Amino acid sequence: MPGVAELARRVRAARAYAGLSRGELAEKIGMSEATLKRVELGERGLGDLEADTFVHRVAAAANLPAEFLTAPFERLAVPADAGSQLDRLERKVDALLTAVAPEQAAALGDALAGPLEDLTREHDQQRDGPARAHSGPASG
Repeated sequence: MPGVAELARRVRAARAYAGLSRGELAEKIGMSEATLKRVELGERGLGDLEADTFVHRVAAAANLPAEFLTAPFERLAVPADAGSQLDRLERKVDALLTAVAPEQAAALGDALAGPLEDLTREHDQQRDGPARAHSGPASG
């Protein structure tokens, strides 16, 4: 099970994917909107048993496999053309955001911003190497 912050991000992404408002999702999973908001903001953790039930209810409501919310993300080697792949991915995300209703676009954009920034940062670090990431004025 991912940590509180990662689960929060995945729940927001699942809700955006399903095109549900927070209130609609809360109703479908039998949780108050206020409690769901705290979970989505990473302000409230869930015990193991509660988390298992919560994950399955959210997954069912969003029509996604539960693994979307629980599976660890594998660290993959960055291919040589990752920069162009990131550019293509960003263009696809932009096209998707223009194709959906404005309220869904905002939710999807928020949900995808973190993972896209993480991918970009990891790509830049692998491309530039650790020395450049910590480079600064030489002392001497």
